[in-house]
Amino acid sequence: MPHAGSASGLTNTTAQLGQAIGVALSSVVFFDRLGPGGPSAQAEQMPHAFAGSLWYVAGVFMAGFAVLFALPRTVGTTPPAADKATPKQKQKQQHQKQEAEPVPTG
Repeated sequence: MPHAGSASGLTNTTAQLGQAIGVALSSVVFFDRLGPGGPSAQAEQMPHAFAGSLWYVAGVFMAGFAVLFALPRTVGTTPPAADKATPKQKQKQQHQKQEAEPVPTG
């Protein structure tokens, strides 16, 4: 696994970027619903603003969950057909190759 370190770094970076964007967008919804006003007016609106932002978070979570089913189930290239053969099949293929080789005369 020569690229394991790269894959690990990419995974961590993607997770941190997703978390940062998620917090930023849910904060935008939260503060939009919180509205203007002093601390006492905003304190009364906080449960409403929190509930509103949670619906957006849940919606994005469900959309991401739905996208998981669109991803491919396997990764990488398909190994050559010879590698899929059982040891008995490989032995048979080798025997057929030997029979097909011309016998040297001379």
